[in-house]
Amino acid sequence: MIGRKSLVILVALIAYGISLCRAQETPTSLTISQAIQIALQQSPQAQAARYELAAAEAAAEPDRPVARPSITATASGTEQGQEVRLPGISAPPTLPEQFGQIKLEFEQPLYRAGLGAAKNRYQAERAIAYQNYRKELADIALSVSKACVDLLRAQAGLKAAEEGVAFAKEYAALVERQITAGFGKPVDRALAQSQTAEAELGLAKAQGAYHLAKMNLNRLLGRPLEASIQIVPPASLPEPPSSPEEAIATAQTQRPDLLLLDLQLQAAKAGLSLARLATQPTLSFHAELAEQTRTALVPQHYAAATIELDWQLLDKGERKANRAQAENAVERLVALRQDALSGIVLDVTQAWQQMEEAKAQLSLAQVQLESSKASLAVAEKAYEVGQGTALDIKNAYHDYITSQQSELQAEYDLIAAEFAFRHAQGTIVPQQNPK
Repeated sequence: MIGRKSLVILVALIAYGISLCRAQETPTSLTISQAIQIALQQSPQAQAARYELAAAEAAAEPDRPVARPSITATASGTEQGQEVRLPGISAPPTLPEQFGQIKLEFEQPLYRAGLGAAKNRYQAERAIAYQNYRKELADIALSVSKACVDLLRAQAGLKAAEEGVAFAKEYAALVERQITAGFGKPVDRALAQSQTAEAELGLAKAQGAYHLAKMNLNRLLGRPLEASIQIVPPASLPEPPSSPEEAIATAQTQRPDLLLLDLQLQAAKAGLSLARLATQPTLSFHAELAEQTRTALVPQHYAAATIELDWQLLDKGERKANRAQAENAVERLVALRQDALSGIVLDVTQAWQQMEEAKAQLSLAQVQLESSKASLAVAEKAYEVGQGTALDIKNAYHDYITSQQSELQAEYDLIAAEFAFRHAQGTIVPQQNPK
């Protein structure tokens, strides 16, 4: 037997193992691609999208063109007026005071025009449900990528703010040494104190921004808002293509919204074909089996089989109206598709241009950063030998921080633009064949 102490240890080990497994399932240091995959698997938005897909597929199932028989069972009992008998006949009454019936009916369609069009419409409806699902996943992936970039900015801003506080303290110590050595002025002390206060305020703001960015990303991933998480910067920055032409061609075959319009057009054309065939006759088989109260006109056991040909010759103009509605629906979708093609070209070109601008801004920021870094070093040396002022150092450091932030801003703009470029092409979530 296992002792109480051994049992407690065993439970603790199991709990520890479970916690390790959970930690491995959801690491706290993620790349942007890993964060997107986690969101697509476990976020509430992705779960809602999967339920919506299942509901849409279920809604399309009744349109599936298969031979579905209908079977109806009916049980009834009737209390009615005085019984009625045929005069001179000893058979059961024609209308008894009590009448009961158990009936089973079977209906099986044998022929209906437009089977091919019905099949095309059903397949299009299922594919529409999947493309809607894929479109929602693509929007989730784009939102997660933006949240990851925001957290990267916040992480870099927090690190820069911490470095700013450290620099402010070193700057204050340098000022005190220069004042003691006779190279500085008492007014420099106030300037150093102001620099320290500004740095501490910047650190407080950076901590708040980091906290909010972390909470937003955790929300999109379906994790506790306060859970620890870090985004690993990409190993290399994306490189924009020389032109957007290839991306535009990709978007015309991958964009979920365009594929949706194509499928909706396919379903609308199938609906138009069905509307045109609505005047064709239908053939069905009907069977009936009944057990009922015997009367003079109705036997106790009844069975019948019928072949029915249904051909509605006049319908008060309903079929003509349905055809006109279906034709207008097709023309509307054709116009929407034409507009969507132009919009796709614009979206892809705009995203590509954002990548180009971010790349150019990054090159400029890198040059400015090197220049401001050199200016800061010169200002510090000049102040140490009594040839400069504390204000020169503060201004040079401000220029250096501004250049550093511009470089980071350009880097993250380039990363964000690359994900927007993939979203515009419809490749941020790969195309898969629906079940």
